[in-house]
Amino acid sequence: MTRRSALPPQLLPGPFLATSALELGVSPKRLRANDISGAVWGTRLPAAEAHDLRRRCAAYALRLPEHAAFSHATAALLHDLPLPQVLERRWALDVSVPSPQRATDLRGIRGHQLTRLEGVNVPDGLRVTSVEHTWCDLAGMLRLRELVAFGDAIIDHRGPRSTAARLADAAASFPGRRGRANLWAAIPLLSDHAESPAESMLRVELIRAGLPELHVNIDVFDDRGEFVARPDLRFVSYPVLIEYEGDHHRTDRAQWMKDIARARKLEALGFAAIRSVSRDLADPTDLVTRVEMHLVRHGWQRGA
Repeated sequence: MTRRSALPPQLLPGPFLATSALELGVSPKRLRANDISGAVWGTRLPAAEAHDLRRRCAAYALRLPEHAAFSHATAALLHDLPLPQVLERRWALDVSVPSPQRATDLRGIRGHQLTRLEGVNVPDGLRVTSVEHTWCDLAGMLRLRELVAFGDAIIDHRGPRSTAARLADAAASFPGRRGRANLWAAIPLLSDHAESPAESMLRVELIRAGLPELHVNIDVFDDRGEFVARPDLRFVSYPVLIEYEGDHHRTDRAQWMKDIARARKLEALGFAAIRSVSRDLADPTDLVTRVEMHLVRHGWQRGA
């Protein structure tokens, strides 16, 4: 078996431009070897790194025009913000240019032409659209509840990247038509106290079902002022609350026992504690019915 020639040290650890390698005497055949990936046209990086989004972005950054920026789903992931899995798994990188520049059309790149482009640098030096700009760009790609979950993550009080007011300002100046209605529907639904995308999406489903106002992650104390729980969602005027339980609540026995003990304490305080799981996001009909039943028991009347 023929041994592969070593790459020049100037190219390591990569990524590097294919043209730079050729100028250093690397053969075209060597650049096609399976230990090197050409996932993004004109660039190379170690094949083992080809599935790493940031490394692919670092590769294309070698060719990225000054007026361009990573955008849309790629920008969201570079900002470490949550996306539906269908967008997380997209291979091509989203790259935007301002009009009248021509959108990029290369292997591994999904090009966009925008009327306005607001770019910022993330810590690793990659040029991306700002979180506000990215939120607006994704409005035409996400469902309303997903857009709200994305916005909640941006304004999360535990480490905010922006504010609801700045997102609203961005929406007001957003030049695109696609997704504009989604943006305006999402703004009044945002919360800076949501702690997970699933919780945000569940809240949107309950609000859109016409149920009353909700608190998000507000502490509950007993009559002695001792902390009992911080439920995900709690109705402002009714002693009904909803907890979203991920799969670890089922598989972790200690967590499961803790959940049961907490539910009992809340029920002793007069709360109806309703547990919600992932299938309620797939089809919230049953959950809405259960929640409405408890609200009616406590005096709520639809339309009153």
